[in-house]
Amino acid sequence: MKIKLNAGGASSGPQAPANMTPWIMWYSLLMAVVIYAVVAFVVAPNNQNAGSETPQILTLVLGAVSVSIAAMALFVIPRLAPAMRENARKSRGEDGVKGAFLTYCILRWALVESIAIFGLVIAILSGEPINGMPFIAGSFVLMVLLMPSAGARDRFVGGTTHSGASQSDYKPIEPN
Repeated sequence: MKIKLNAGGASSGPQAPANMTPWIMWYSLLMAVVIYAVVAFVVAPNNQNAGSETPQILTLVLGAVSVSIAAMALFVIPRLAPAMRENARKSRGEDGVKGAFLTYCILRWALVESIAIFGLVIAILSGEPINGMPFIAGSFVLMVLLMPSAGARDRFVGGTTHSGASQSDYKPIEPN
């Protein structure tokens, strides 16, 4: 089987359906959070340079930053969604709106994943994996809450985004 490359060097081979892309990206970021937890338990106990005072202060600072990031991902970014949608609609039409939804999701997921990275840093600096687990667990829970859904996509494309979730939001996106 030959793989053809287009002028930009990208493969023109088989691709995942567009509606599966959010699921693939979400799952990879969710598994990154799990990997951070594993790394924390493997690396942190072996840190011979772990200090006790710096991580306490750093834990408080990163805790406050994490709460801010969570608020941004849950409440601020959804308020930016109408502008994202309209800019995409003006510049690229309805296909652009679907791409803007993916950008919207990735932005929220990346913010939430950064909370897990803070937990990993705290675990390694303190030498105690348990010190970073509230951050990693919180990130995991937020990632699950921000799971892609057909309802969220339809609200984004249709123009009625909100940060609240209902049971119907958690139906997987059906392949075409």
